[in-house]
Amino acid sequence: MDEREFRALFSGLCCSQCRNDFDLGDIFVNKQRGDLMICRLKCHKCGKDFGDIVLNFNSKSKYHSELEIIEGAPPINADDVIDAHEFIKKNL
Repeated sequence: MDEREFRALFSGLCCSQCRNDFDLGDIFVNKQRGDLMICRLKCHKCGKDFGDIVLNFNSKSKYHSELEIIEGAPPINADDVIDAHEFIKKNL
């Protein structure tokens, strides 16, 4: 992935801690198999580590869509913990 391709992918994203744009030096490819890359994303300006990200990147494509954040499940709350405790108590 070159600088131009990186800019196309990450143009809509910034560090959630320092709000600076990501640079090509912020991404480290850990594994690659075909078009799939498992990378570590870490902001070099403030040091925030975003952990592993998975990119499906076709280097033969001339156009790359901007990445979007995909939110995961909401964090657990106190009611979730109580429900889990009751379930375990009744079933184990």
